[in-house]
Amino acid sequence: MYDKVVYISGPYRASTIEQIEANITAAENEAIWWISNGFAVVCPHKNTRNFGEVFDTGDIILRVDEELVSRCDMIVMLCGWRQSVGSGREHARAERDGKLILLQGETAPHVYRISTSHGMSFRITIGKGKFFTYPKGTELSWIELPERIKRGSEE
Repeated sequence: MYDKVVYISGPYRASTIEQIEANITAAENEAIWWISNGFAVVCPHKNTRNFGEVFDTGDIILRVDEELVSRCDMIVMLCGWRQSVGSGREHARAERDGKLILLQGETAPHVYRISTSHGMSFRITIGKGKFFTYPKGTELSWIELPERIKRGSEE
């Protein structure tokens, strides 16, 4: 347990303080779920909360976040990530580095679609540090997941 590190990516910036807080809470809740299921987590929403008051430009933070992505085993893209410049950069970095990219589902909690550079995907669910096919429930090894991504296999 805790031998794989997950990076949580999703919108941070918003037009109101309430929306920013909602974005932070969404990332925090996802991070808590992953930690309680046996993974170490990097949650940049919590790492850099209110740093906009310190740095004039978000670009510094975005570059730091890209470096953190490079050091993680996988990245979880929260709902709404496509509307976020920072999340787009993090996704691109993860893809460039060949990381496992999980796209959060909008209907079933903790069922993720695995993104591949070939545009193909399949769905998995996670429980207690393990990955399972969805909906069959067949256990997948960590080695098998990156191999499926390389092959662009679909389930």
